Amino acid sequence: MKLTSKVLTMASTVALVSSVGVGVAKAETITAGGASFPQNIIEACRADFPSNARFNPQGHSVDYSSVGSGSGRTGFYRGQYIFGMTDGVPRQSDAGRRDGGTYKLVPLIGGAIGVGYRLDGVAQQLKLKPNTIAKIFAGQIRTWNDAALRADNPGVRLPNLPIVVFYRSDSSGTTENFVNYLKALEPTIWTRATSGVFSSAFPGTLPTNGSFQAAAQNTGVANGVADRNGTITYAEVSFIDERAAEGKNIKAALVRNAAGEFVAPTSRTAAAFINASTMSSGTGVVTFNYTTTRRGVYPITAISYAMANTRQGSGTASQNAIAKAFIEFFLNECAPAKAAGLGYTALSGARQRAALALAAQIGR
Repeated sequence: MKLTSKVLTMASTVALVSSVGVGVAKAETITAGGASFPQNIIEACRADFPSNARFNPQGHSVDYSSVGSGSGRTGFYRGQYIFGMTDGVPRQSDAGRRDGGTYKLVPLIGGAIGVGYRLDGVAQQLKLKPNTIAKIFAGQIRTWNDAALRADNPGVRLPNLPIVVFYRSDSSGTTENFVNYLKALEPTIWTRATSGVFSSAFPGTLPTNGSFQAAAQNTGVANGVADRNGTITYAEVSFIDERAAEGKNIKAALVRNAAGEFVAPTSRTAAAFINASTMSSGTGVVTFNYTTTRRGVYPITAISYAMANTRQGSGTASQNAIAKAFIEFFLNECAPAKAAGLGYTALSGARQRAALALAAQIGR
């Protein structure tokens, strides 16, 4: 979508001057890392960044390591990354966290967390209610022909097959957002404090009989499900769609929202849910309304945030300027052009303007 407002035009003009025109005489490469959730669109955008004359006339580049949100935050705090990516909002309890005034948190991209599964011989796309999802991932529903699953899917012949859950082994913002959803709608099942570590948030002790399998990052859990019948996981829908496009028998379930609709995880339905949320213009933090009755929303959705330095943070002035240029390029041009095709949701309207205002403070 094209940005035509006077505010955004002025912000973009400032970005050209302040991000790439001060103290950056030749092409440099900066390191970034963190959440695996936005990996696919980060890769697409960083591939286009060096040739973007508007935001990057010097041809700077970005190296990105998909290591998970927790490792991304830690790496950023330690100065390992010039900017970090996290799907979970940083906490004061983060190990090594600096004072909040030394960096800015910029909401960068949204996307649906798909409940991905492989169930050979079942052609229909499964429907899942929140209570069913909560019980599956809590280990309370153990077979695919459980009464709850049959009630969600009348007329579908489900096999008497054990359910194997793939969960994230690393500290993950995708896990944190998924658990936030489970706790918001089924707090009597998901009783522990929210955590980006699945085993810490799990209500009880994780089974050791093979019904729960750990894998790293969105890639790992999506691959685990794509390669094994009877499995289920949670992952950014882009990773599920990728494997389906490769011919793997992996699908994303239709999830019932608070309006009573069973909705697929798409860029459009995630956007509807994000538009029903609130965003703090001061901090950039997005607060989701899991009980919204707005129609057409997919209720398991996440925002991935960039963490970038102010002048008081680590990184040189030129490195921070490159980070700022990349983030503004991402918000202004790359995400609006490429997000939907990759299974993500670009920020738009007031949320995009708020994100750009936060990005303008990077390096200042």
